[in-house]
Amino acid sequence: MTYPTVDVERMRPGLLYADLRVSIGIGSEQQLILSVGRLQRRKGFDQVIRSLPGLVAKGLDAHYALIGIGEDWDYLQSIAKELGVSDRLHLLGHVSADDLPRWYNACDVFAMPNREINGDTRASAWSFWKRAPAASR
Repeated sequence: MTYPTVDVERMRPGLLYADLRVSIGIGSEQQLILSVGRLQRRKGFDQVIRSLPGLVAKGLDAHYALIGIGEDWDYLQSIAKELGVSDRLHLLGHVSADDLPRWYNACDVFAMPNREINGDTRASAWSFWKRAPAASR
């Protein structure tokens, strides 16, 4: 049996990331929520998008960056548009192996709303000492 593991030499805190935040138009004063995974309904990324209006209403200048590709790309964009938060959703698609650990460093919170929990992704977030709430339905 193999348990979820992380390459701690590559996936580690302390990497430079300010340029990544600038690339999506946000600064250090804004909160960045990050998720990583295939864009599928079962992953629950739509729930994070649905939470954005409430976060903004509470005074949080929150943005959501989502790394991944998949069949729900248009669906997720349509939810953001419907809720008026398109400017806060950043669908990044595939990112390079060098940039992935930098994105983990760039986020304030790693969200894993998956309807099916996968320990590999959550373990990666924990290796950066990031808050990584997980929900399952």
